[in-house]
Amino acid sequence: MKKIIIQLTAIATLSLSFFSNAAIITHQWKVDDAINSHGLWTHNLKFNNDNFFNFDDDLYLTAYNDGTARLYGHASDSGVSWLIDVIWDGFNVTPDGSVKTGGGLMLDSWVYYHNLVSGRISTQEAGGFVANLERIGPALQIGLGANDKTLDFGASAWFNVNNTGKPGHWDLNMDLQLISNPELFVVPPPIDVPEPAILSTLLLGLIGIGAARRRA
Repeated sequence: MKKIIIQLTAIATLSLSFFSNAAIITHQWKVDDAINSHGLWTHNLKFNNDNFFNFDDDLYLTAYNDGTARLYGHASDSGVSWLIDVIWDGFNVTPDGSVKTGGGLMLDSWVYYHNLVSGRISTQEAGGFVANLERIGPALQIGLGANDKTLDFGASAWFNVNNTGKPGHWDLNMDLQLISNPELFVVPPPIDVPEPAILSTLLLGLIGIGAARRRA
């Protein structure tokens, strides 16, 4: 019976791990604008007549050992601040389609994340707005010249945004500065999970533990 309790406790613990950033960080980069004018381009959607936004100092691209990557932080300009939270998976050393070579080259050392798992770019300004993102065109590409603007080491990604009322793709063009010391990694906040899902999973584990103890 003691073994059953231990197993059920482990299940509850694993449930907590599942709903947190349980994967291990392998690489992290500080993100800067690929060119001076902007890092985020919002195409047809303008705030204060501006669709060019610069990355803030809190924006990081984080790669994990489970083949996922997460971009988290802010971009701002013209009195508007955007929260960027985008997650990819499907890490691969080969593209699954076309690539962007506006940086002037394409190298075999580039890496890719093929799948957009979830993507939100949101602002509280102008009454609030949340852009729900879908992949359009090439996958997230990372490498020397991969920012699609210069020969710097960077990354780029393209999104379709259907809920702006002004259809059009948004661009991310990023210069990446590797954080070589793991002690300096900035861990993104936990991914939002609907509360009922968390509670139901934990409740099942706790009910099982209680039942096992009563039988003991």
